[in-house]
Amino acid sequence: MRPLEVEEVLKSIISKGVKCPVVVKGDAGIGKSQVIQKVGRDLGMHVIDLRLAQMEPGDLIGLPRTDPESHKTVWYAPEWWPSKSDKGTIVFFDELNRAPVDVRQAVFQVLTEYKMHTHVLPENTFLVAAINPDEGGKMNYQVEQFDPAMVNRMCFISMEPDGQQWINWATAAGVHEMVIKFIAVNTAMLYAGSETGPFPSPRSWVRLSDLMNANAIPASAQSEVISGLIGEKPAISFIRFLDKSYKKPVSGKEVLESFAKFKDKIKAQKNDENFVTISELVGLLGDGAKLKKDQLTNVTDFALALKQEEKMALLKKLPNSLLSKLGQTSQDLCNTIASIAAEMDKERGR
Repeated sequence: MRPLEVEEVLKSIISKGVKCPVVVKGDAGIGKSQVIQKVGRDLGMHVIDLRLAQMEPGDLIGLPRTDPESHKTVWYAPEWWPSKSDKGTIVFFDELNRAPVDVRQAVFQVLTEYKMHTHVLPENTFLVAAINPDEGGKMNYQVEQFDPAMVNRMCFISMEPDGQQWINWATAAGVHEMVIKFIAVNTAMLYAGSETGPFPSPRSWVRLSDLMNANAIPASAQSEVISGLIGEKPAISFIRFLDKSYKKPVSGKEVLESFAKFKDKIKAQKNDENFVTISELVGLLGDGAKLKKDQLTNVTDFALALKQEEKMALLKKLPNSLLSKLGQTSQDLCNTIASIAAEMDKERGR
């Protein structure tokens, strides 16, 4: 699943109160933890983040103490144990398959009974975990396989990075413009795992963006720093892209604010360059609710200036609310939108 689909599944399970522990499975650096944290924020819930690879059984089940009155051993709950809360809690077991075997055994009971030793989770508590693949992934991770009894206690969801979804997120999150432009041109570079050193991933691109936004990379060390984040070959491609002599496509912002000024340049662009402009523009538009009249006109004129294949690619990426507005501004667009809808209905019926 793509990140937004994983987010939708988690929100549906949690908001409907279903007690089904979910494991989000995917390669390193693609944003699994960020998706889970976002679900918590969007639902207004407290997220307790437990890094199980750094924990011991006592960190999970608490420690024994002698009750001076009953002279019996009682177990004190660990510090992280959730308290009753109207807004609810997500207990996030990160790195579950990197945890020592005794820690995984300590988690066993909570996955089915929602309690651990003598401690019972509050009613509005939900369990989510994240893991790297134990097999079949892009890299050979140092993780443990779950035995069948543990597998049978959880719902496993695989997550894969998605270029356009990341561009949409990165645009809203303030990721450096040149990083976004580069990924729009080189979508395959968003994630390219490697077992021999640094490699590009959504996580490493954001770290590079942070350094660029802070102007923290000395010119004399540019190649070494960028290579140290995303790997040598991707760094060479990215540095070339940064070269001022490199012809950069019209940006999504330029289309949105002053399409007429860039109309001729857009018509002269190659297909792959126009797809970069389209990806950037989609990332800026959101649901279109905040578009001014002149901005909506610019989007319409841009769509009409595109070749049919490019126009279809743009419209397929837009939400229905914005498509409805565009369809009212141009009969040509209305017909194209209708064709897309018919095509998608046909695909669903297969």
